[in-house]
Amino acid sequence: MPSFSHNVYTDTLVPPVLAPISQQRDALVAVHEEIKALEAYFEATRTSLKAIESSLEERLERLVFPILQLPHDIISAIFILCLPRRRFLKPSVASAPLVLTRVNREFRHIAHSIPYLWSSLVWVLNSSESDGLSLQWVSHASTLELSIAFKASIPNPVLPSGQHFANIMSRIRHLALEDTIPAFLCEEIIGKCPNHSIFRGLHFREDCSLRQLVSDMPQLWELQLIPVDKYNWRDLPDLPKNLTSFRIEGDPSMPTSALWTILTSCPHLVHLHVGEVDDSYGPGGPWVNTAHTFPRLRTPYIECWMGSYGHFLASLLAPNLVSLTVENLYTADIFSLLQRSSKLRALYCMVNSELTPEILERIPDVEFLGLKSDRFIYMHQFLYNMTRNPALLPHLNTLRLNPGDDPYYFTGEPDWPEEMHHWEMIDLWAVLNLIQTRPMLRSVHVHNVENPKGFLEAQFRQLVAQGLDFALPDRKNGSSSWERKALGGGE
Repeated sequence: MPSFSHNVYTDTLVPPVLAPISQQRDALVAVHEEIKALEAYFEATRTSLKAIESSLEERLERLVFPILQLPHDIISAIFILCLPRRRFLKPSVASAPLVLTRVNREFRHIAHSIPYLWSSLVWVLNSSESDGLSLQWVSHASTLELSIAFKASIPNPVLPSGQHFANIMSRIRHLALEDTIPAFLCEEIIGKCPNHSIFRGLHFREDCSLRQLVSDMPQLWELQLIPVDKYNWRDLPDLPKNLTSFRIEGDPSMPTSALWTILTSCPHLVHLHVGEVDDSYGPGGPWVNTAHTFPRLRTPYIECWMGSYGHFLASLLAPNLVSLTVENLYTADIFSLLQRSSKLRALYCMVNSELTPEILERIPDVEFLGLKSDRFIYMHQFLYNMTRNPALLPHLNTLRLNPGDDPYYFTGEPDWPEEMHHWEMIDLWAVLNLIQTRPMLRSVHVHNVENPKGFLEAQFRQLVAQGLDFALPDRKNGSSSWERKALGGGE
């Protein structure tokens, strides 16, 4: 393409003000000719550039990317691994699967031929155009079962009509109803789902007949509830006996009697996630002084255990318990439960007393351990016992420590004032000593602690360069400056 250079000299184009009219008219004609010459050049240049653009696009379409030389099933597996790790996908051109369709024609064809990529969706009910895009998305899922979360961006949403939408509703396996969906529409949506659907989520309120909705789905396997504040737990619906997963969002205080009802009503329950459990209403209940077995329970998660009685967990028998989380543990006695759970591999809890070697010996096969404590002395005694006796928790490979909200760390002086026993801090030297005596440890995160300095920092950085996953996550955003690449290791 030839280069172009053109200068416009206004002093030669513009005649003097008092020049004759004929000279003024000739100057205007000359300006028009300059404009036409420029427009002709730019149009020719644009035509040439468009031809080059088309040629490059066709060339890229014909190119065979190395990944496309792999077998189709391997490419499909790679594409599926690109999906965001969420149950329900919100369409975005910045993430899979849509981003995969924007690479070239071959990528788009492959992405559209993998039904699993399109079997999950956040469906926003706001217009016929939006519904059309959602219907087109789901059409690529072929006949697969679907996971759909409905939400609304307008006050009075309506469901699409037609046989196509009815067929989609008949294939729903996981369903979520956001809190923007009115109660009457919740009932209509559930009414269009088959009885075997796994109902994942529901924001229910007093004007939503939850009891009837749940009782109409006897084959319900997974249930996630988002109760309103000050929920009356006496109104807890009759739960289906086939329920294997039950999750309550939010933090309305739940009495132990409600937790007992959930466990005893669902003999097949495997996964349980609840918020605050409060047993301060009293020690009474069928669990007192009597052990009860829940053979299928594997992963209970209790965000907070409040109150003055610990009989409930102490009498719980869960022989197949694999993971236990009691984030804020105050008085409940879980140690007898741990001793009876030989398959336990993961434990996260708050400690309000010393974790003695006798207690740690009860969980010899634990591989993941998370501890939270607002007392320096309890965390320090744990680190001391673990360093002194490598036979404790011999399979431990992942450790999470949360010493509270105080970002300061202790530097291992031999003596400290007694009031430090109650401080929210941690001895990073003790953490370092533990890591150095435990070659099995592959990942250690210490939350809410500022970065170490000097020789201590150098020691941790050396361990990171050797492959240790070490992080000091910030309480606000969870970030950590301990990146392996930034430290010169693991290029």
